[in-house]
Amino acid sequence: AGRAADRLSARDCLRLYAFCELGAGLLGLSMGPALDAAGRAVVAAGLTGLSPAGQAATTFLVAAPLLAVPAALMGASLPLLTRALRGMKAPEAALAPVYGLNTAGAMLGCVGAGLLLLPGLGLKGSLVLAAAMDAVAAGLAWRAAAGADAATPAPERPEAPRAAADPAPLAFLALTGAAAMACETAWARALALLAGSTVFAFTASVAVVLTGLALGSLAFSRRRPQGSARLGWLLAALALAVALPLAFYDTLPFAMTRVRLTPADAAFLGAAVLAAPAALLMGAVLPWAVTLAAPAAARVGRSVGALYAANTAGAIVGAAAAGLVLLPSWGWRGTLAACAAGYAALAATLLARAGRPAAALAALIPGV
Repeated sequence: AGRAADRLSARDCLRLYAFCELGAGLLGLSMGPALDAAGRAVVAAGLTGLSPAGQAATTFLVAAPLLAVPAALMGASLPLLTRALRGMKAPEAALAPVYGLNTAGAMLGCVGAGLLLLPGLGLKGSLVLAAAMDAVAAGLAWRAAAGADAATPAPERPEAPRAAADPAPLAFLALTGAAAMACETAWARALALLAGSTVFAFTASVAVVLTGLALGSLAFSRRRPQGSARLGWLLAALALAVALPLAFYDTLPFAMTRVRLTPADAAFLGAAVLAAPAALLMGAVLPWAVTLAAPAAARVGRSVGALYAANTAGAIVGAAAAGLVLLPSWGWRGTLAACAAGYAALAATLLARAGRPAAALAALIPGV
């Protein structure tokens, strides 16, 4: 989508976004029956008696083909909308508000689905409502396209340097995406132990993380980094925010029993303590990394698409590694400690590349 967006006008980007929303909504409506049929096929094949790792692998292999196309349509929205806003003074600066608002909407959808829609409307009713919201978003985008710039961007000169030539930003965002998703998986496990409910734990973990990402993206968009040193310090603070709550997690159950919290309240309070500070800092990582990559105006869609894809691919690997390897081997504490060490190592690398060796050594402290 990013490559296509670089050749389209702002009006065409918004119209293509509208088609993506409609496609995602229509395909989402079919997910209920499709997943039911896939579940029956798994039972008929006798695959329910596999080990936990085997069941997880089977679930992934069955669900991935069904969810791939609607997920791809959803993933196309960020580069398309960012490219549609290319008239801004700094094209890459469009990412922060789009990313922040999109993540805020995801948080509301997560909380609404987990606490209201699924209990009240069931799966089918929730899918119908989600498809209707996709249709509304498509209609708004199509209406906005009527007043958008219809001029097709000029072709890029052959001699212009390619922003994607340096693989470092892609590798950086893949690693931070993996660490972020591993943290979220570990937080959900810790909250399940704290609240006694996996449903509330998952909802609280995802909701608090998405809220932090949205607020962090919007808040830090006004403080654009001028070099890699500031991003290095951000990652050092992130490593500390991941590691520090481990020191007083054991006091939370005793504090919560004194006020007699419900499982849902316990899950959200625990998520606020464990995950909120780190999630707020995580929200600045992607916009700041795109800013440092400084894509040219003619390639902003392609660059944002590539960087966002790298971050998402890392998140997939991080979720799989946390669920299948890290949590069974090290537990949720060890997983979070490993993530803190990874953030600290990335921070030290950025600071060292910025010519600050003493600061690089100091950034390693939260990961020890």
